[in-house]
Amino acid sequence: MVNVMKKILLILTSFIMLFTLSGCESEENYAKIYGVVSKNNIREINYQYEKNLNITNLASSISFWTGLDFYLETSEPNDNTIYVNFLASSTFVKGLSNDYKNSVFSFKNNDEMRLFMLNSISYTIRKNIKECDIYFTADGKSINDYLKIDGIDFSGAYNKIENDLVIY
Repeated sequence: MVNVMKKILLILTSFIMLFTLSGCESEENYAKIYGVVSKNNIREINYQYEKNLNITNLASSISFWTGLDFYLETSEPNDNTIYVNFLASSTFVKGLSNDYKNSVFSFKNNDEMRLFMLNSISYTIRKNIKECDIYFTADGKSINDYLKIDGIDFSGAYNKIENDLVIY
């Protein structure tokens, strides 16, 4: 019952966001959010925001679009560095639910989904907030505890990882 309610809420929120976006004439309060599947498959939609644009609002908009919970906490950008921690309640930490369905994005496994989440939020931050070094953690622990891809160490700045799977 809870999952059904979450899906209904997600669908309603998506419709509201789409209707809001399609009816606005001004472009000055828009940002683009990105769903980064691969280097050759980057999807984007416009996101309308009120007042100040921030990482938490961008993450929430990606959540509504993808159906993944991008629950996170961040530092303020300073000295060309941002720290992002996925919270314990995020899909990144909990993993995909058995009933996850989305008409735009699908994932074979948790590693593919987690890489999508890292790529999408990193790309969105760097395009909308600031070109900077982004360091990720999950539930206060290293990303390496959750995502294991041979040859990739996720403990450093995400945008300095040299691997074709990492898109920032």
